[in-house]
Amino acid sequence: MYTNVAVFYNGEYPDLYPEELKSDIKAQDKAQDKILEFCKEPREMSEIMKCLGYKNRRRFARDYIEPLLKQGVLIMTIPDKPTSRNQKYVRNI
Repeated sequence: MYTNVAVFYNGEYPDLYPEELKSDIKAQDKAQDKILEFCKEPREMSEIMKCLGYKNRRRFARDYIEPLLKQGVLIMTIPDKPTSRNQKYVRNI
């Protein structure tokens, strides 16, 4: 007589998260800080990924680059062509 329970975390009340999830959030924050430090000069996505040791471009963009772009702390050098092969990212001052 077991029931399965799934718990979803939506970003509210992070102090109630389990410790292993808190450490994942801290690791992501550290990675974002490293990206912003590295992007003082315009950098290609591949350069940023290599700096952090990531290989999956799509997941890296979804998990790290897109949130920073939405926050406005990272900007594209060619904003009108987001998929350009010459696209670079730089920290917004």
